[in-house]
Amino acid sequence: MQHSAYNILGMAERPFFRKEFSMYRSYNYYPPCIGFAKAKAPRKEGHIKKSDTWLTGKYNTFNKWYWKGQLPKLPVYFRGHQNASQVGAAYGWAGHAQGITINGYMSQNNVLNVLLHEMVHIEQFILREQNGDHGRYFKSRCRELTALTNKRYGVVK
Repeated sequence: MQHSAYNILGMAERPFFRKEFSMYRSYNYYPPCIGFAKAKAPRKEGHIKKSDTWLTGKYNTFNKWYWKGQLPKLPVYFRGHQNASQVGAAYGWAGHAQGITINGYMSQNNVLNVLLHEMVHIEQFILREQNGDHGRYFKSRCRELTALTNKRYGVVK
């Protein structure tokens, strides 16, 4: 008999344990205990100086134009700091979407590029019911959006 921590806790006898908590290992999963904070966007030097309401309005507009309103209404917030390496994130997993955060320390055009990029991930979660990766479908959808926007928002360069 093995004496690993897995067996001592009695989890070896429960085959559903791994599957039951597999969503916590997904890099796109946003834990339910941590909600989106309804704070104001930071107003430091270099910030886009737009509000979360403006960003949510852009999400709704793009949803209507490019997805015909098929994406769910989600919280979309500015989050991040000047030196952050992550410019945006879509939170969710296959079949569920929880929200989008975007770093506001970029130009307006870059913010809208990142918003469209994250909206493609939301499309993967909800409409295609798969985890949001950067695979073949994602790249082809981004190229399609670049063409639809007349290269105004370069989702894919």
